[in-house]
Amino acid sequence: MEEWMAWKAKTGNAVRDFGNPVMGGHATLEGSSWKQSDKEVGGYSLLQGESFEAVQALFTDHPHLSSHPKASLEVHEIIPM
Repeated sequence: MEEWMAWKAKTGNAVRDFGNPVMGGHATLEGSSWKQSDKEVGGYSLLQGESFEAVQALFTDHPHLSSHPKASLEVHEIIPM
């Protein structure tokens, strides 16, 4: 966790919710049918930045990438309502 806390500190106020690990089933709803998802999500964090690209840049040295060699990170933009 030390590496994750150092990463969080480096992002300044961008981390709005550090998040949690996600455990359990992974399912996708298509129409009215559920199927096992082909993506496994390990956790989430909520970040805020000046732009989508600015938030992407915060993840370039995220410790998850070095501690889990086959891991990937995704960034999804939330549309303000």
